[in-house]
Amino acid sequence: MKYSLQNINRSFCYLSLGVLMTGLLSCKATKTLDMPAKMDNMNKEMQKTTSAIHDQTLLLALQEMEKDENFRDKNIQYFARPLDLLPGAEVFADEVTAEEMAKLSYLYLKIAYETVPNEDLKMPPTLTKTGLELNPGDMVQSSTPSNSINLSLNNYPLDYARRFDFEKYKKISVVQTIAGFLPQKIVEQMIKEQIEGDGGIYEEGVRGMLYLRAKFVEEILLKDRILSKGIRNMTMLTEALKNVEEIEFIYNHKFKDYFRFKVDNMINTDYNQEFYFDSNPVPLLYDTLLTNIEFNLRAEFKNDKRTKAIKNKVKRKIIYYSK
Repeated sequence: MKYSLQNINRSFCYLSLGVLMTGLLSCKATKTLDMPAKMDNMNKEMQKTTSAIHDQTLLLALQEMEKDENFRDKNIQYFARPLDLLPGAEVFADEVTAEEMAKLSYLYLKIAYETVPNEDLKMPPTLTKTGLELNPGDMVQSSTPSNSINLSLNNYPLDYARRFDFEKYKKISVVQTIAGFLPQKIVEQMIKEQIEGDGGIYEEGVRGMLYLRAKFVEEILLKDRILSKGIRNMTMLTEALKNVEEIEFIYNHKFKDYFRFKVDNMINTDYNQEFYFDSNPVPLLYDTLLTNIEFNLRAEFKNDKRTKAIKNKVKRKIIYYSK
């Protein structure tokens, strides 16, 4: 066989091309094999990032809600209007999972019920100038045997007593405000996981949270935010109906008698209370919705098909509760 330069060059080209294709195919196969592992690593990193963002969102919202300046007058008033807590509560409620909310409710309401003041800070009984001991209870201002002025509350320094009670109240306020903004599906999931069936570890916290949610939605989101102004447009009507149905879900639940919580061990014993449902406000709320539809809703919305559907639904509820 004769080997010309042309044949040699052609053969070399074929060989080079074959080697190149083999290399490319091998490289492609290697990359194909590596791709699932790389994707898996990428997914894991994304999950870590998402989890970190989730945790930080909850932490920042909680820190924002617990700032002292959000409680303007520092007075303890259960179910007051916590206006400065609302933005943080909405963010938290949109982000939190059912299990996380159950844990938070359990911890914060346990603090409200079980935490006791530091006995080491308790002061000796306060004496009057005549040497008579004052009865502990309300805040007193009196002269000690050394004739110095002493402010105390149940024999605890006044500043400490106020701070102790206020911190417990703050925890309750945070739970109730978040609870009011929780999506209904999260509420139902918590009931399913913590109360129904075999129950859960955080049942006690969820029972208290459900009471707080019903009261917050009724007093703040429905009455104060909407009904106090009168239902004038479709957005207000839709939101009001949603609020009433959220309240109804809790009051009509088969375990509603267990939805309660207790505040105890406050230094000012006037703040120690047990909260539970004593009457069902739902029938009256449906009556109020109907009244608003008929007398307060703007004329352009009265004949809207959505209004008619809501009105019929409300009327059926009124008939149901009147039986």
